[in-house]
Amino acid sequence: MKRRHFPNIPALTVIVLIMVLGMGLSSAKGPAPPAPPKPPKPPNSHDNAAELQLRERAAAQQHLLEEKAAATAHEHLLQTTAASAEHHLLEQRAATSAHSHLLLSIAADAAARHHLLTAVAAAAHEHLLRIRTAQAAHEHLLLMEVAAASHHHLLLAAAAAAHEHLLLEEAAKAAHAHLLLAEAMASAKHHLLLIAGSAAHHHLLIEERAAAAGHHLLVAAHAAAAHHLLLTEAASAAHHLLLSASASAHHHLLLEASAAAAHHLLSVHEAAAHAHLLLEATAASAHHLLTTAATSAHHHLLEEATASSAHHLLLEHAIDDDAHHHLLLMAAESDRAHLLLAAATNAHHFLLLEHAAVAQQQLLSRENAFSAQEHLLTNHEQSSGAPQRLSLESSAAAQQQHHLLLLHYTSTQQQLLLQEEEKTAQQLLLQAAKRGPLPATTPVPAGVDATAPVTATNPQPVVH
Repeated sequence: MKRRHFPNIPALTVIVLIMVLGMGLSSAKGPAPPAPPKPPKPPNSHDNAAELQLRERAAAQQHLLEEKAAATAHEHLLQTTAASAEHHLLEQRAATSAHSHLLLSIAADAAARHHLLTAVAAAAHEHLLRIRTAQAAHEHLLLMEVAAASHHHLLLAAAAAAHEHLLLEEAAKAAHAHLLLAEAMASAKHHLLLIAGSAAHHHLLIEERAAAAGHHLLVAAHAAAAHHLLLTEAASAAHHLLLSASASAHHHLLLEASAAAAHHLLSVHEAAAHAHLLLEATAASAHHLLTTAATSAHHHLLEEATASSAHHLLLEHAIDDDAHHHLLLMAAESDRAHLLLAAATNAHHFLLLEHAAVAQQQLLSRENAFSAQEHLLTNHEQSSGAPQRLSLESSAAAQQQHHLLLLHYTSTQQQLLLQEEEKTAQQLLLQAAKRGPLPATTPVPAGVDATAPVTATNPQPVVH
């Protein structure tokens, strides 16, 4: 039984795809692009500035038109390529479905042929049984004929003996007749033996023909069984291919699930980093608010202390002008210290804002890097294997850990800067307190009532 040879479907599909791509490229080329504009002539002394500007605008418009035409041609080429790829995928699916349908039809034909061969073998076996039954019946009839002939011969011999015993007078005639009868019986026996030998030879020939026919049927049955085994192996190979395809699809689904989980983890880490930055910014703003409140409370306490001390000094030394001038200088020193503290707080707030801006810029750069890595992971997921994906994930985790370390380092640096600024502010306050009052050079104004209580010493506005 000859096997069917089918064409190579993938090779034909590749050839058709190449032809379609060639046609798409030829159609995407479209009309020939316009010739490049001639370079403008060098300006003569007679050309004016207006003509030069018009020429430059025309050249710029021509360049923009060429760029737009190139962009439209590229977009058309991309659309043609996508359509050809989609057509190629549809052709591959159609070829796969046709191949599976062909395999199913071959399996059905093989099953039908196997059923027909089984029926033919059963019919041949039944025919052989009938032939053997007919041959046995024919042999039995031949044996019966030989037995009847031998019985007839015995009867004839008994009749001859009786005739010889009864007719002694006709001995010569009887003897001659007996010889004739014996010759006739011998010839008849020889004839019967020849007939039996020819019948046995014919029976042997019939048996040899039946054996040859049975051998031919066995050879045909063996060939059919071998073809059935080949079809079974082809079906098992097709089933193995289907199992491999399903396993690859399952592996692809697992890879997609792993990529989705990695994307979810990256999103969670980015959200955590963003929340950490928000918490740091909130803590910095709260610290700034607390520092401002503490500064205002300290300033209020200083003002109250200064007012109480000035009131006490004015009550005790109402006539002494130097004491009043000394109080005024202390108020000025307290205002100066307050201004220095406000400047320090403003500088600290400015540094915090700068650090927050730098941290936000780093976060944006990290988010861009993470998005680029995610894009690379999604693009190279099918072409690359599991080790490359694991290396990308490990590199992303290492970069995220490095980012967290950088954030921790920046927070520690901010805390150290804050502590240093507080120390410098305290040192400035101590230096201002150690300087003492300045010499009395400012006279006391004449219209000031010494007995009136002083509540404030012209506080300066706090700069935030």
